[in-house]
This record gives sequence, C-alpha cells and structure tokens, in this order.
Amino acid sequence: MRKEVIALLVLLSACAAPVRLTPAPSPTPTLGASPTPLLLPSPSPTPSPTPIIYVVQPGDTLAGIAALYGTTAEAICAFNELEDCELIFPGDELLIPGEGVVLPSPTKPVPSPTVATPEAPLPTPTEEAAPLPPPQDMGPVSAEGNAELEIDNDTPYMLTLEFQGATSHTVSIERCPECKEYSLVGPIFCPSGRPRVTFRLPPGTYEVTARVDKPGVTSFAGTWELAGDRKYGHCFYIVTEFR
Repeated sequence: MRKEVIALLVLLSACAAPVRLTPAPSPTPTLGASPTPLLLPSPSPTPSPTPIIYVVQPGDTLAGIAALYGTTAEAICAFNELEDCELIFPGDELLIPGEGVVLPSPTKPVPSPTVATPEAPLPTPTEEAAPLPPPQDMGPVSAEGNAELEIDNDTPYMLTLEFQGATSHTVSIERCPECKEYSLVGPIFCPSGRPRVTFRLPPGTYEVTARVDKPGVTSFAGTWELAGDRKYGHCFYIVTEFR
C-alpha cells in the first residue's frame, strides 16, 4: 500500500461490510375448488339468526364457504371485518351470519399519525494528525518584539499553516512545481530556491496545523513556543511510505 505524509505518518482507515436484513416470509393462502367445512351442515342449510363459527380448511375460498351456507362472500367479509376479502388461511375462524344478524357497516381504517424522525448523520471520518515538531531556532533578530518565522515549501502542492494562540493567523505558501515526493526518507537539508514565506507573530504559545491541498496526505499538528525578537525556520516536504 502507498502512503503519503508530510514527513512520516501512518493513516489508518476502517470499513464495515453492509448487513442486509431479510424479512420473514409471509404466509401464503392456499386456493382450492371445493370447501371442506369442519361443522357439517344439513343438506339444505337454513339461515340461522345466530352466527355460525366456521374453521377455514386447506383449499377453502370465501366464495365457496358463502355458497355452502347460503350467503355471500361480501357478507362474510363484512361480518368478520376482514381487511382483504380474498385472503383467508387454514385455521382461521369465521363467523357465518344468519338471518336477522345485523352486519357491521364497513369503515375505513384511520391511519395513525406518524412523526418523521430525521436520520442520524453518518459519522464523519476523522484524520489523526502527525505530531508537528517545533521550528528551528535560528537566533536573535530585530523584529520589534515579535517572533519572525521563515517557512519553506518543498512540496509540489499548496501548503497552508494555521496558528491559534496570542493571535490567529493563516499563511499559504505556493506550490513548488519542480519539487517531488520523497520515497521512504526525506532530505537532510531543505533544498535552496523553494517557495518561502517570512512573517511575524506576537510572542506566545501557538497551536499550529500544517496541511497540503492533496487528498490523502495527512496533516501535522503541534504546539510552538515563540519568543520575541527570535527567528524560527521550518521546511516541509512529503515522504511516501510503502506498507
């Protein structure tokens, strides 16, 4: 695997395999031609003013059961308040309406109000920055009580440094077209002629981050102690590791 850092850094990432949830199968009603009633009626059934309990057998249909008891499938469906008049299952108990039995008026189910809940945002992967070493102290300088910094960019990408401390400051250094990415080890000394920015900051403690504008190159972060009328230098380059 090819890994790039501003110096040496191991960047770890993790992936989770998706989990597919498979719903349990719904029961499938069996269809047949001739119903087999559990309670055997007389050869010529006479409607009764009280309902009859009928247990659905394999192969039953609502129309066949209705014809057996001298009624209609719609009447049995309405009397039992079935949601789907075409779906019955073996073992279901149906009430067969007789004469004089008042059928319930069909009512549409009232949907329950649902409250939409927003989906939780996906976690944003975080990148752990490499430790940024302190800059090189290059000695005293007349800087009106400020610290003077000299930053070199030995990378083929735009380099950005952010300072948070006694003041907030962001500096960007242009890319170096002739610069390269080093393999395994970097240069002993910063090559001359690289893009350089010199600026001053009030003395104090700063949290500093450094990054380039190429995706996949991990940034640096560290604490710098800067004294007044002192000059500091730092050179940034990219090293590629193979793992």
